[in-house]
Amino acid sequence: MEIYMTVEEVAAHLKLSVQTIRRYVHKDEIPYHKINRAVRFKPSEIESWVERRKELNAIATVATAEDGERQ
Repeated sequence: MEIYMTVEEVAAHLKLSVQTIRRYVHKDEIPYHKINRAVRFKPSEIESWVERRKELNAIATVATAEDGERQ
């Protein structure tokens, strides 16, 4: 069984503010679970989310560079 993380733990792990993590939750931009009224995160889902964001940023960087070369 995977141990769930709190907002504060995820913020510390990702080196982001608690407010940023809460904003991601509010906008459904980060995977989370509601347990009763508490917001919790699975570490494996957070790691997958981080990797997807890295990939998307890399793709966006390449696309931007290619657009710049075309002009």
